[in-house]
Amino acid sequence: MRIIFKTVVQISTISYEKSIFTEDKSDIADYSTPESVNLEKETNIELIKAIHKLKEPYKEIITLRTFSELSFKEIGEIFEQSEGWARTTFYRGKLQLKDILTRGRWED
Repeated sequence: MRIIFKTVVQISTISYEKSIFTEDKSDIADYSTPESVNLEKETNIELIKAIHKLKEPYKEIITLRTFSELSFKEIGEIFEQSEGWARTTFYRGKLQLKDILTRGRWED
C-alpha cells in the first residue's frame, strides 16, 4: 500500500497518525509488520474515542483542523467567529485531548 496522505497529531510526547492508503504499490515498499499494523489500528481507535469525548466546539475544531486540514481562518468562517477564536479553541481542545489521552478517560 502506498501512503498518499498522512496527518500527525502531536500532543506532548504522544503521536497519533492517520493515513489514507491506495492500492498502488509501484514505487513504495511496505515494511509493515502485523504488530505495527495492529498497533496503528489500536492507536487510531484510542484517538477517535478520545476525540469523541470532547465537548463541542472542541471536537469539531480538532477534527476540521487535523483531518480536514482547514486553516484557522476557514474554521473561524465556518463558526462565524474570528481566526483568533479558532486558534484559541483549537489550543484548548488540544489540551483537553492531551488530558484525556494521558489519563485514559475515554474508557469510562
